[in-house]
Amino acid sequence: YAGTNPKRLPPGEVYPAASLVKVLTAAAALENVPGVARRTCRYVGNPYRLTAARVVPPKGGIEVSLERALAMSNNQCFAQLAVNDLGAKRMLDTIRRFGLLERPGPGHEAGQAADPHGDRYALGKLGCGLAGLQITALHAAEIAATLVDGKRREARWIERVTDANGQALALPKARPPVQVLTPALAARLRELMVATTESGTARRAFHASYGRPILKAMNVAAK
Repeated sequence: YAGTNPKRLPPGEVYPAASLVKVLTAAAALENVPGVARRTCRYVGNPYRLTAARVVPPKGGIEVSLERALAMSNNQCFAQLAVNDLGAKRMLDTIRRFGLLERPGPGHEAGQAADPHGDRYALGKLGCGLAGLQITALHAAEIAATLVDGKRREARWIERVTDANGQALALPKARPPVQVLTPALAARLRELMVATTESGTARRAFHASYGRPILKAMNVAAK
């Protein structure tokens, strides 16, 4: 969040959440769909290309695990999860539970989500991040922070306040954190997201020439 260029990308404005939504879809699926972590997804053609027909699992095609689908940001697989397993209400409830439709801090816009009820294609695009959700950079940071222990915490903007004589004034107490995920589910999501940097879409950013990991033994979960 601190690294956002405020002139090029004002941090208080909303932008497409894009594939960050896949983290929310994965969380909802792991929480509500028994055995989904061991289940494979089938897709056809380019995994990033979604059509109205491709929100339904094909009879044939390529099979991948949930971990691989998340690592490679497979739009078809996550659209299928949203349409065939989760539904519009559960997707929107997950987005709300992560606090993405609230203002994350002073001067920041609330997130915006389209209602995909009754439109399977729109629900598929929401579930994989192609369309339907806009958030601020601070919302994105909050998603990452929630994956530490499953608790959503509001950003703290002010370190101290003093009066004209330099005397410290009491600050309002921070609101208690909200349990969004169980600690076990947050840990499982982090484990799945490590594949993104080891063998997925972010592999090049975390490996130097000849495949040498830049951060050596440190595992990094990412999206």
